Amino acid sequence: GRATELTATVINRVLNTILGVPTVILIFVIGILAAFFFSKDRDVLHPALLRALPLRMRQTVADARDKILLDLGRFFKAYGVLFLISAAQAAIGLSLINARYWLVLSVIMALLDSIPIVGPGFVLVPWAVYFLYVGLLKEAVILLALFVIMFVVRQVLQPKLLGDSVGMHPLLMLVALWVGIVAFGVYGILIGPILAIIAKALSNAGIIRLPGDDPLPGGEAPPAAAAPAAGPGKAADPPSAAQPSPAAG
Repeated sequence: GRATELTATVINRVLNTILGVPTVILIFVIGILAAFFFSKDRDVLHPALLRALPLRMRQTVADARDKILLDLGRFFKAYGVLFLISAAQAAIGLSLINARYWLVLSVIMALLDSIPIVGPGFVLVPWAVYFLYVGLLKEAVILLALFVIMFVVRQVLQPKLLGDSVGMHPLLMLVALWVGIVAFGVYGILIGPILAIIAKALSNAGIIRLPGDDPLPGGEAPPAAAAPAAGPGKAADPPSAAQPSPAAG
């Protein structure tokens, strides 16, 4: 029936997400290495790439490139901080129940906490149910509390840390994460924010326009138009009321 189909759909989505974990980790590592080597050899690579562009665009593209590299570095650093926070929470919770291999398990929990749909509840909830079944109420409560704490902390800190790292409002970063997940699946947790970072840098450099952008880069107001000079035979405008008239006599 419909319940069976729904269960099968959920299981398939979870399995597909789990299978995508190695790819996400690989993309994360490649992104860090690419940013490192691109920054390391920038004196060689960047001038060669810029010479392929028209002269009038080189400075603009160079500014956008520097901003993208800087924000990507901060973005991956923020993800590292989130990972450490999740691992620390898991380590504390698992140590309270005297779990074997709690250090390895805390790393696994942190990895699962980085994956939408799955999360640490994929392991913690069935584990807590098993403890309830065998009569270990204290351990079950600790695992369920750990799951709730990790979930809440992740939802609060992720958009805040990632947004602040690149100068983006947390709500916009949350939207970028959501759009990335909807469009690219599990890979969207990286692709969505990275595309948002690139779009923001290109917008700040004036290469593209985004909704809500100022008419001029940097938000400067357009200069006021100068009044046309009086031509031959045309009387000049009378002085305004604000200007004092010359004294009589």
